[in-house]
Amino acid sequence: MNKILFLILLCFSLISYSQEDSLRARINRIILADNKVESYLDVNDSIDLFINAMQKHFGEVEEVEGIYNWTKLEIDSIGKDVRLRMIHGIWISKETSLKFKPVSPEKVGKLKDYEKRGVRIRVFQKDGKDALLRKSYELVVIKIVEDLLNSEPEKTEE
Repeated sequence: MNKILFLILLCFSLISYSQEDSLRARINRIILADNKVESYLDVNDSIDLFINAMQKHFGEVEEVEGIYNWTKLEIDSIGKDVRLRMIHGIWISKETSLKFKPVSPEKVGKLKDYEKRGVRIRVFQKDGKDALLRKSYELVVIKIVEDLLNSEPEKTEE
């Protein structure tokens, strides 16, 4: 009985340890004034490395005031002509409110105690529908983003 308990505890500790060292992405949904649901994926760690990994994976695009738009992507299980919109910004939390303000990564200065950098990602199908509202597409996008989050950055020669 002691051996079984020991094995269970060992397995649990290995599982919980492996989750600690990987970065995660999270899907959020908000209900708009017209009762439509908008979904987006939040990334709040390793922002600069993540943006570089996204550009390497999906191709270089021009950033305009913190907004990156990829069009005509083909993503397995979602389809062709997928549009991906990534917004870099600052999370501002004051008292009971939380606000996300888009800002160019180059314009980010010293952050205050109540500010944190983040990235929001929206994914649209060919017909313009929000791809993250379908659970199967959500899982595909989360897998891609978490793989990019946890990828090793390229080493630069100095």
